[in-house]
Amino acid sequence: MIRIFPSVFSGTLSAPPSEIHAQRLLFAAALSNSPTTLQNMPACEDIRTTIRCLEVLGASFEMKGKNELVVQPFIKTKPALKVAFDFETCAATACYTLATSAAYGIQADCTAGDSLKKRSIFPLASRMAVRGVTFSGFTFPLTMQGRLEGGEYEFEGQQSNLYVNSILLAAPVLSGPSLIRITEPVLMSGQIGITVNVLEQFGIAVETAEDGYRIPGRQSYTSPGTIRVHNDWSLAALWLTAGALSQDKGGSVDCADLPADSPQGYRNLTEMHSQLITDFKDITVDASDFPALAPLIAIVAACRAGALHLTGVPQLHHKESDRLKAVSAILREMGAEIRDTEDGLESAETQSFDYPEDYQIDCQGDPNLTLSFALAASVLHKPFILDEKPVDKIWPGFWAQYRALGGKFEILENAIDS
Repeated sequence: MIRIFPSVFSGTLSAPPSEIHAQRLLFAAALSNSPTTLQNMPACEDIRTTIRCLEVLGASFEMKGKNELVVQPFIKTKPALKVAFDFETCAATACYTLATSAAYGIQADCTAGDSLKKRSIFPLASRMAVRGVTFSGFTFPLTMQGRLEGGEYEFEGQQSNLYVNSILLAAPVLSGPSLIRITEPVLMSGQIGITVNVLEQFGIAVETAEDGYRIPGRQSYTSPGTIRVHNDWSLAALWLTAGALSQDKGGSVDCADLPADSPQGYRNLTEMHSQLITDFKDITVDASDFPALAPLIAIVAACRAGALHLTGVPQLHHKESDRLKAVSAILREMGAEIRDTEDGLESAETQSFDYPEDYQIDCQGDPNLTLSFALAASVLHKPFILDEKPVDKIWPGFWAQYRALGGKFEILENAIDS
């Protein structure tokens, strides 16, 4: 556990590598025709889970230096007939692995960690089930068998883009063409853009349709040789927001090494920051372009004793926790009048927000909630206690960076590996 003190954040952050970009590159490299060297690889738990699952398929990996990984693809002509996967708590690994394994007719016994067991994969599995694949159930543990076929796949744009990305990765190697339709509105369309960009870098033809993408079948992934993982805009955006919240105390955070041309999103934060740093009583925020910031925005609104109308993030009900329900429950316990809605959060103006010193916040193992409360230390006025471990899932070096940029904390138990 870790005790966090009120802090002022200031300095320059070197943004961490993007987990979401790295995962797509790992699958493309494992599916390709020759080795690929991936530079700037993150070393978080989710990436290790992805690598373990791809090793089960027959891919192999060799680290060169601190963060350079050589990926040897698995042999497509003789894939394993039956395998066993443990997806731990990584939903992206689960969805991408299921689709790509089914593309080669690989039977799989699948299990997962507790938080992922609570999440249904029905939106993906139901589409695969009408294209040649059978599932013993729609929650883990489950068994999958059959071979995925080309055809038409339709997804709701307000669902997690993991399902669209999964079929995008698998579709090129299917025996026939696929049409992936996505109904409007599409949440975080840039996440799908990252996948399309990776496919094109590996020589895959992707045709833009009026409401989605056409993918010809019987294609081969062609390794580009060496490719670099982008740095992460979403994690950097959390720090940039923490820096904005520190401005009235003389703080400021800049982020280096962010790709200006990345489709990741999270680049247009000026308006939202200007709302948060004012002495507001009532603000309306459409967080559809920056869903990872929604819990931090809610915490700031509670600390400012202002009303909040946050919309655009229905997918946050289905993360490592029900993120909207979890953050609203924590803030209610701390005195805020807040509730979760179908696609966001609603809070009333209140003067009752307070909490006892060393209040222990239960983030339910959700790394985003842990990051959000830690980075709200410039507006939370008393020390509080968190479990520091969940951040290792996506950012193992966070606490060292936190201290370097002015964050004040002490370890109560379990030393941090920084």
